[in-house]
Amino acid sequence: MDTLVQLIGSYRERDKLIRLCQYVARFLAGTAQTGMGVRLSTVAQEFGKCRTVLRLFDDIPMLAYTLHYGLGKKESNGWMRFLTLVGNCANQLYFPLEHVSWCAQNKIIDRPHTKWAIACIAAWAVSLFSEILKAVSRIYMIRNAQRRLLKEQQLVAKNESDSTEMTASIKNQIRALKAQEMDNYLAVVENSADFTNAINWLPAGYFWSGKFPSRFCGGMGIISSAIKLYRIHSAKSKVS
Repeated sequence: MDTLVQLIGSYRERDKLIRLCQYVARFLAGTAQTGMGVRLSTVAQEFGKCRTVLRLFDDIPMLAYTLHYGLGKKESNGWMRFLTLVGNCANQLYFPLEHVSWCAQNKIIDRPHTKWAIACIAAWAVSLFSEILKAVSRIYMIRNAQRRLLKEQQLVAKNESDSTEMTASIKNQIRALKAQEMDNYLAVVENSADFTNAINWLPAGYFWSGKFPSRFCGGMGIISSAIKLYRIHSAKSKVS
């Protein structure tokens, strides 16, 4: 009960829970018979509309994060800095594009809805791809750090004069790095599942766009949403 209360007690967790429900309904709609499938599709669409309306207020938090990061001068790794800047630009574009798409779809403004929706999905795909590359790069760096620590541990083990405290410290560092590595593996799976959907929803002619049925997209969304919830809960547990 306490975990459920935490999940629905704040915007970030609630959004991910609604997202999971949205994709579960989408998956079931793709596997159900016609009548039930239509009803479940309506449920999925309403959950999606709910999340879209809530995102109307996400511009300022995203802008604050982008301005805080700036040009990434504090980032020591040039490659990670580049990927973060690309992701920040894509995320910053995503929200106004989605707002215009939402206004056009609901006849608030007289604009074609489709092209804005496509631009929105494209920005999302760029952001996801940058996150995948960042996670893969972190895994590579973490593995290198683990190898250095293992060599250091071997040297300490050979030198009997060194205290066991140093060995314990190295083991704790390796344990922490393994946890970070696993988190980044989850990030790769999470963002890859969303990236698969993003490309599938682009117009025909872009890689695998339009190739996958609704139930497949629902399954990908369930995977990414479940991982998002797990990572948020895991991060909170570590803090507490």
